[in-house]
Amino acid sequence: MGGVLPPLLFMKIRAFTLIELLMVLVIISVLVSIGLFSYAKNQRKAKLSSYAEPVVRACAMDIFVWCLQTKEQTSPVSFVIDTVGSEPAPLKNCLVFDTSNNLQPSNAKMSTPGGAVSFKVLSTAPDTSAHIENGNPRGSQFVCNGGQVAQDYYVAGKLDGIGDFMVVCRITNNTHSEGAGIKCVIR
Repeated sequence: MGGVLPPLLFMKIRAFTLIELLMVLVIISVLVSIGLFSYAKNQRKAKLSSYAEPVVRACAMDIFVWCLQTKEQTSPVSFVIDTVGSEPAPLKNCLVFDTSNNLQPSNAKMSTPGGAVSFKVLSTAPDTSAHIENGNPRGSQFVCNGGQVAQDYYVAGKLDGIGDFMVVCRITNNTHSEGAGIKCVIR
């Protein structure tokens, strides 16, 4: 063999210093904390999407279809979401019933496997979930005109335990560029 190996005593051993190892641990812990925060946020949104959005969307669909069925009315007609009254709109997906199929008051929440859902019909877009009082839309009014809603209405809902996000479904009429329909988002 060609050469002589240097003795082990003269070889320089390179290792990480304590400061370098601590810096790596700090960087990893910062990345993990950011990831956990993002994961928790997405988990709350997913829970809202799974349990509150179907309730809110079903109520918005009921209002939209109810107005479609009133095409022959040429003047605006105001309806109240209820089973009694002068112009009742007994929209099953906007009312809360107990297990015996008894109608519950407007402060009752919709029970789902993911928790209780509070939802309301509003004439203006809600800024925060604080605008959604506890309960359901029983007693809320909406106006139909010629087979569509007379103005934009918003069905907004929140899930108990998740205060930083809400579901908002906007019901529009044909005066908008995108046409009549329902668009739901999580805010």
